[in-house]
Amino acid sequence: FQDVISFKWDTFAYMIHLRGCLFHLYYVFILIIYVDKIYIQNDLESKRVYSLILITGIVYPTCYELLQQYKIGPRKYFSELGNYSDILYTWGGIANVILQNSIDSQHIANKILMTLLLSQQIVKTFFFLRIFETLSYIVTMINQVMFDLRVFLLFYSILIVVFSMAFAVLGVGNKKFGKFKLEFGSEISTDEG
Repeated sequence: FQDVISFKWDTFAYMIHLRGCLFHLYYVFILIIYVDKIYIQNDLESKRVYSLILITGIVYPTCYELLQQYKIGPRKYFSELGNYSDILYTWGGIANVILQNSIDSQHIANKILMTLLLSQQIVKTFFFLRIFETLSYIVTMINQVMFDLRVFLLFYSILIVVFSMAFAVLGVGNKKFGKFKLEFGSEISTDEG
C-alpha cells in the first residue's frame, strides 16, 4: 500500500507541490525585500515598483486556488477548513498591494494586514516543507507541539497583553510620553483652585 502511495506521489503530486513551493519561496523573498525597503528603510519613492513586484508573487497562488475552486465547486471548496487559510493568503496578498498603494504603509490597517500575511507565510512555509521527506518529520513534530501547547500559548498571550498595558499606562515605550523618568514629576500637577 505504501508503494502505491509513493508511486502516485512521485508521479502526480510532487511536481505540482514543488512548483507551488518555489512560487511561495519567491513570494516570501519579495515580501522580505518589501518589508525591508518600505518599513525599515522607509524608501517610499520606490513603493510602487516594489508593490508591482509584490503582486507578481501572488499571481500563481491565486490562479491555482481559483482553478481548484472551479474544479471541485464552491460548496466543496468552502467546506474544507484549510482552504480558508489559502483564501487569506491569496486575497489578503491582493488586498495588501491595494492598501499599500491606497493609504500610508504605517497606517494600522496596513500593519494588521501585513502581520496576518506574515503569519500566513509561516503556515504556508511549513505546509510546503512537508513535501521534502527529510523535513516532513520535523514539520509534523512542530505542528503537533504547537497544537499541544495551544492552552499555554493562550495563557502566555494574555500575560503579554496585560503586561504591555501596564507599560503603556506608565508611559514606557510610548512615543508621546516616552520619557517617563524625566517627566514623571512634571506630569503630576497640584491644581488648587
